[in-house]
Amino acid sequence: MFKRADRGTAEIQASFFQYPTAALSRPSPALVALSVVAAVALPAVAGAKPSKKKIRKAARLDKVGKSLYANKRFSEAVVAFEEAFDTDPKAKYLFNLAKAHDKNGNLPEAIDAYERYVDRAPNAQDAEDIRAVLTFLQTKLNRQRGQVEISCRPAAAQVLLTADGEKVTGTTPFSEWVEPAGYTLQVTRKGYEPFERTVNVTKGSATKIEVVLDKVAAAPPPRRAAKKRTKTAPVVEAAKEEAVPAEPPPPAGDTGGGPGLATWASFGVAGAALIAGVVLGGAATAKGQEYNDYVSGGRSDGNTRTHANALADESDSLALMANVAYGLALVAAGTGGVLAFTAAGPRQGLLSWRTTW
Repeated sequence: MFKRADRGTAEIQASFFQYPTAALSRPSPALVALSVVAAVALPAVAGAKPSKKKIRKAARLDKVGKSLYANKRFSEAVVAFEEAFDTDPKAKYLFNLAKAHDKNGNLPEAIDAYERYVDRAPNAQDAEDIRAVLTFLQTKLNRQRGQVEISCRPAAAQVLLTADGEKVTGTTPFSEWVEPAGYTLQVTRKGYEPFERTVNVTKGSATKIEVVLDKVAAAPPPRRAAKKRTKTAPVVEAAKEEAVPAEPPPPAGDTGGGPGLATWASFGVAGAALIAGVVLGGAATAKGQEYNDYVSGGRSDGNTRTHANALADESDSLALMANVAYGLALVAAGTGGVLAFTAAGPRQGLLSWRTTW
């Protein structure tokens, strides 16, 4: 077993934790000090104590790991130290595992092993020294990565960074160191439209992104079917009409709306007969005037008398026909007047019908 040397924190960091560090096979005072701390000063994992057989097996695996470490076969040393810790979960095996990861270039795994070491022995004498180493390793790791900072309005949005199968998640305000790569950034929050863009992260870079999410547009309310309007006016008018006393029924043959076809036919016949009477009367007068002119000429032979008698007969015939036409016009006009009077109703009379028409 290595024995712990009583040295200060700065001296331990300078001799053992600086890069490149001394190999485990070289029993430097710093290595002796830290090995003694890992083997003696730190308590074992809380829980059931492993059997003596497991303790001996873990010690053999730890010895193999140190030998591999001394021969710079760091990846194989990692396997030996991991198996030793799984067999007997003592903090000293985590310390050796962290050193092997560090030498193998596995900074994230080395940081994880050192953090587990400090968690199991938070009150160890060299706990502050290990925390200083953790800060140094984290700074070194960050120099190989890029930082992504995301702010969002509204806050508490979900963040997802994806690249080549790697996923980094978080909540805004978001700040993480990630491996250099081209990432797809997605920012989501319930009730808001999702945000997506590409983010290129380079080694040692710091990318700051401000996101403003838009609210999801509210769906328009469903349109209500238009109500069919029922016509109530006729019903109201009917009710009003029922309140008025009913008129006596019209006489038979009356249409109740004015003169009928027979009335107009009578007036038409009267008009035609009147016109015929005027025409015939004019013709009779003309023949009578011709007769007078012919007689006044003083002619007395047989032909003259015959012609004069013919004119007189023709004038008389036309006068008779004119008188018949005048009589027919008078009868037709009278018939039309009677029909018009009866069509207008007994209370209104012909004057009322004429006003309405």
